[in-house]
Amino acid sequence: MFKFFLCKSRRASVCLTVITAFLCYLPLVWTTNIGIDTEQFILGLYGKNWLVNSLGRFGCYWSEIILNVGHFNPYFNGLVFLLLFSAAAVIWLYVFWKARKSSLNFDWLFPLVFFTYPLWLTQFYFTMQYSAISFALLLQGISFIMLISVIDDVVFKTNRVLLPIVILKSVFSVLCAFYAIGTYQAFPALHIAEGAACLILLFERIAEKADHNQANRLFWKSAFFVAAHFLLSYGLYTIVCRIMHWGTSDYLTINWGKQPAKDILYYLYQDGKNILLGRGDYTGWIMITCVILLALIWVMRVVLSSVKWKPVLKLDYTLLLAGNLLAGVILNFVIGSVAIDRARFPLFFSIAFLAVYSMSVCYSLFRGNVRKIIVVAGVAVILLSVFIQVHGFETCLYTMDVCNSQQYQTGADIVRHIEAVGGDDSSVIAVIGKWDAPLNRSCQKKGIIGQSSFNWDYTEDKPTSGTRRAVLYLDAAFGKQYSFQLDQDHIQKAISAAEQMPVYPSEGYVKKTDNLIVVKLSEVNP
Repeated sequence: MFKFFLCKSRRASVCLTVITAFLCYLPLVWTTNIGIDTEQFILGLYGKNWLVNSLGRFGCYWSEIILNVGHFNPYFNGLVFLLLFSAAAVIWLYVFWKARKSSLNFDWLFPLVFFTYPLWLTQFYFTMQYSAISFALLLQGISFIMLISVIDDVVFKTNRVLLPIVILKSVFSVLCAFYAIGTYQAFPALHIAEGAACLILLFERIAEKADHNQANRLFWKSAFFVAAHFLLSYGLYTIVCRIMHWGTSDYLTINWGKQPAKDILYYLYQDGKNILLGRGDYTGWIMITCVILLALIWVMRVVLSSVKWKPVLKLDYTLLLAGNLLAGVILNFVIGSVAIDRARFPLFFSIAFLAVYSMSVCYSLFRGNVRKIIVVAGVAVILLSVFIQVHGFETCLYTMDVCNSQQYQTGADIVRHIEAVGGDDSSVIAVIGKWDAPLNRSCQKKGIIGQSSFNWDYTEDKPTSGTRRAVLYLDAAFGKQYSFQLDQDHIQKAISAAEQMPVYPSEGYVKKTDNLIVVKLSEVNP
């Protein structure tokens, strides 16, 4: 079946998926940029203790070992990432095809929308984990293939049911999902978005082929399997982490109960409005186009009853539409705030799927000139939005390159001046203040993109707080193993010395005081 899908049924969509992935992400294969946390990856500090014990990302850690990307080789790691990310998108096209049991006419929109969302780069900025993220996305696709196969066997009874085979498929499916959830904290939310997408496709199949007296029962049986699949996968992850004492850091802060509920709801409302209208960090008019098309579909199917559904099926469909619209931001509702940029890929998945689904249903629901108008207008708006996304995506890539080039030059200056005052690899370095990359006006900061390593950990109330990150960068970029272990005496000595020093790049911004070298990047508050 997969061979038929790959080579015959959706060959053009598969080819477009691979081409789009390579066009968008090939620069990440060739880049040698050293960003936040990448320096720790190079130095071997981003290992098991932090990934597994602190964050609970055992899937990320094991993926680095399995894929042989546990070391900094940007060309090899980038190639592995590119192949896995392309394969993951192809697998998800197959999941849609398998769930619907027929082709989605506009499934080629999925890679165009999904790959080009600019905020992806706030995740793939972290080169030490982008292969693992792609591998987890691929495993989730395989997990849902197995799940749909189980639903076909048990609910639809399309094959002869062999209990051992069904159990084997179920266990394998849960284990794949469990591994993906253990890779990154946003994957449970992505799992929910993927489950909502599969359910609405299963519903389409049920409503089209099943007797309407049985359709509601078949749908809820399918929904039970999808819900149980998530609960088992996430429950297993939670149990394992508790037994092993993994994931002790509060990476996703829950704001419910800590802030007034009305404030939280207002933040969520503002974010939803920005997503809908393509404002702020969001691009184009894809979501509002999907909402308009889905509203039109709902009116035709539920209000005007162009399809002779029973009231209970209309209610099911209404719930499914609402669920798919909310699934992409489920993480916001769970934590009670807007998720960080790099954890928002469940939203990218939902938007890309809804673009495919809304266009495909409109194509099959309408006829004649009405269909032509809707399809041409919808595709035109979505493709225009993709074009806007590509511009934002490429701007992020350019900003990353400019920032890295500028901070590399600054790092080279610092190393040269440290050596000029007699510093060596055994020197203790204290960095005072911060330095921001002087990005040109064509660049655009977005989340972590455009942030300097000489600024990232700096806080105004602690003048030397940027030392560790700055020294790690100098080690990763130039091989200079300076010490950043500062005691209180070092800190006070550095602050006192810095009072009479100019800031970078003025002559004298580096000064040796006894066994301490002070680097002053900016003025600090007294």
